[in-house]
Amino acid sequence: MKKISTLALLICMGTLSAWAQTTNVFRFVDKNGKEVPDGSVLTITATEDDGWGGIMMKTGLYIKSSQSGTVYGNMVYDIQQMDNGAFQVCFPENCTQSDELGVHETPVGAVTTEDIQAEWLPETYGTATVTLQPKTYRHNNVTGNTTFVADGPKITLNFIYSDPAAIAGTATDAQQPVGYYTIDGRQQAQPQQGITIVKTADGTTRKVFMNQ
Repeated sequence: MKKISTLALLICMGTLSAWAQTTNVFRFVDKNGKEVPDGSVLTITATEDDGWGGIMMKTGLYIKSSQSGTVYGNMVYDIQQMDNGAFQVCFPENCTQSDELGVHETPVGAVTTEDIQAEWLPETYGTATVTLQPKTYRHNNVTGNTTFVADGPKITLNFIYSDPAAIAGTATDAQQPVGYYTIDGRQQAQPQQGITIVKTADGTTRKVFMNQ
């Protein structure tokens, strides 16, 4: 009798857990915690070294949940246009990436981080347009199954990776940039937001301001 009662209690708890989430619980925020509204269009031009000799362009987006405790979800990313490279998303648990146009989804799982680590990994100069949309799922603790609940907000990301040398306009061979440095002398792969020291082939240097 005790075993039957325990089983019934577990089933009841699983059912309650399964129906706890009935609407979308996710919203996009920036690094400062400010909400990025549904339907927003963001233009991204800042680049970073990916640590492997390549370039990555981060979205700078995070996910916040309006529900306490463990929540389940995944991310849908629609690659509408991409000149080269691949797009990567690390939400809710593992990283997935694709170099093909179309709609892609990450595996459903428990949300363990707010940083979605969504980024374009270009191989050369070009542009990319991608939409992001989280989905909310409910989870049954007894069966382990997840059921779709609702779509979250959708935003559009326009990536622009342009030739850094373009900031100098048309130049002779002697004036071509051969190195980029921060104010404190650290070398960079290309100009970053703010002031960059540009060294040209003739040995001269100049300060360039990039407003990205």
